[in-house]
Amino acid sequence: YDINYGPAEIIQNGVNGCLVPNGDSHSLYVTLANLLQDQPKLQEFSAHAQAVATKYSFTNVRAKWQQFLKQEGLWQ
Repeated sequence: YDINYGPAEIIQNGVNGCLVPNGDSHSLYVTLANLLQDQPKLQEFSAHAQAVATKYSFTNVRAKWQQFLKQEGLWQ
């Protein structure tokens, strides 16, 4: 669901997934039904999702936290 935090920062609608309006279960159902019938689109989403996943790897997230902590004077 497209909510105020999280998903829209990770999912590029139509590129590596689909965002549906928050709480709209019918839209979620239709989107999933369409995706399950479109194998090429699923493969495309999967390929793009792999690239985005590296952004959130342990190594990258740790580096961002260390950078932030150093910037704030909380890490030496």
